Amino acid sequence: MDSTMKTKRKDISVLIVDDDQSTREVYRDLLKLAGFSIIESPDGKDALLKFKKHLPQVVFTGIDLPESDGFSLITNIRASDLPQPFFIVNSHNDRQIDRAKAVEFNVDGFFVRGFSAPKNVIDLITALTMKRSSHHSWGADPIFWDRSRFEDITEKYGMKLFLLSAIAIFLTLLVALFMRSR
Repeated sequence: MDSTMKTKRKDISVLIVDDDQSTREVYRDLLKLAGFSIIESPDGKDALLKFKKHLPQVVFTGIDLPESDGFSLITNIRASDLPQPFFIVNSHNDRQIDRAKAVEFNVDGFFVRGFSAPKNVIDLITALTMKRSSHHSWGADPIFWDRSRFEDITEKYGMKLFLLSAIAIFLTLLVALFMRSR
């Protein structure tokens, strides 16, 4: 990685909000490795306090949180007179209502865990923060990294992808059985 890019990223702080500790840890480690400064929060109420204290440029939030859900957190931050961050929503499932709310709330990105490569999170945060203008426009559609992108790939490669996946699973099981029998 270019050290200049990593240095620029160090000036970018990301508030990661998720009630699942392992999810926070994965994204914390990933984003720290990419050079971002990280703030963590397990719930919406604590996240709002940390946002007001640290003023991160990016809020990367789950949806279903204790105390206050991710969309309520976005509403509360937007209602403040504080500098506005980019909002990226991280969904643990692919509910249509979450997608619709992401569009309604004009978030900057929407990821579905398990269908989004972690590198896409880094790329989106980098792109958003490096191109930031003096004010934030809420008119753009969010960037979705979710099952629909996965389905596009499946449709394009169809049976080849299915067969490769089946072979990979079969080989993994075969190795596991072999190791167990030793």
